[in-house]
Amino acid sequence: MKRLLKILILIIIVGLVVAGTGVFAYRYGRSRAAVAAQQALLNRSGGRAVTRGVVERVRTVALVRRMISETVTAYGTVVPKASEIRTVSVPIQTKITRVLVSAGQPVVQGEDLIRVAPSPLARLKLAEARNAAIAAGKNLAQVQQRFQLKLTTQRRVLRAQQAVQLAELQLESLQAQGGGLTKPLMASTDGVVSKINVQTGQIVAAGSPLLEIVSGHHIEAQLGVEPAYVKQIQTGEAIRLAPVNQALSNSFMGHIRLITRRVNPDTRLVNVYVSVPRKVPLILNGYVRGSVVIARKKALVVPRKAVLPSGGAWVLYTISKGHAVRHVVRLGLRNDHGVEVIGHGLKTGMPVVIAGNYELTNGMAVQMEKGR
Repeated sequence: MKRLLKILILIIIVGLVVAGTGVFAYRYGRSRAAVAAQQALLNRSGGRAVTRGVVERVRTVALVRRMISETVTAYGTVVPKASEIRTVSVPIQTKITRVLVSAGQPVVQGEDLIRVAPSPLARLKLAEARNAAIAAGKNLAQVQQRFQLKLTTQRRVLRAQQAVQLAELQLESLQAQGGGLTKPLMASTDGVVSKINVQTGQIVAAGSPLLEIVSGHHIEAQLGVEPAYVKQIQTGEAIRLAPVNQALSNSFMGHIRLITRRVNPDTRLVNVYVSVPRKVPLILNGYVRGSVVIARKKALVVPRKAVLPSGGAWVLYTISKGHAVRHVVRLGLRNDHGVEVIGHGLKTGMPVVIAGNYELTNGMAVQMEKGR
């Protein structure tokens, strides 16, 4: 029995030794594999733990000195030119019996616009003026008869004559102001109806604008420009305009007519008025955008993708003897096609990296290919 127990204990000890040896061998092999994998990763990534260098493929363009202009884009609407607006109104209180046109409708000279009639109050005033003129005439006749009978003086006759003249003038004035309106109001010029201020059945005060007509094709663009840029543009300067949401092929050139000296309280922008060619088919109140040059000069210019942000500064890379050279630069004028760069050691013709520059460090070996 004791001998059997000793054999069993010996078997257990041998099993434990074998198991421990297996665990050690497994962990040792796994550790060596991990080290080998880490070393391979460093070799591929160009890490500092290896001595073999990494060659980065980059694309470059030549640094050039050329003219560059910076533009500002402003948005606005098509409005009638203020000097070409014709307002239709009547000098007495009027009732609108029918509106014959619509806003935006082209009209020709002599075309009927609105039918009107004197208001009840205007008719009353006209009737009073007629009665006053008749009464003044009768009074004059009586005074003249009394004068012939030597019952009054010449002065009374003169006063009666003056009263007749005043009453007749008042009547003529009311009639001339439209007290006897029977015909529609007509357009005084060819143009487009830009605004209608009344409706059928409405009674309007004397002199109130009934509608507005823009003479011919006298329209312009009203753009809103940031106040900071106003000092950089000038009256008469060319500006490229295009309807919003249309291709640039539909753009055309206009010229700045007026730069206002106040901030629009609604938009917080400065209104700038731009004259447009007569044959341009713009629509009143349509949206337009304009691009105006605020600065232009000759400078070192690179594509925008050549410069990268880095710690609050801007950097670009050039290539010298097959290695990347890092330059800290300042940016000047910029537009959609390029940007002005200002920095030490930059010269015309230097190859500037435009693709692959995110992976570069100063002094890294590169394989260069020219960009488009």
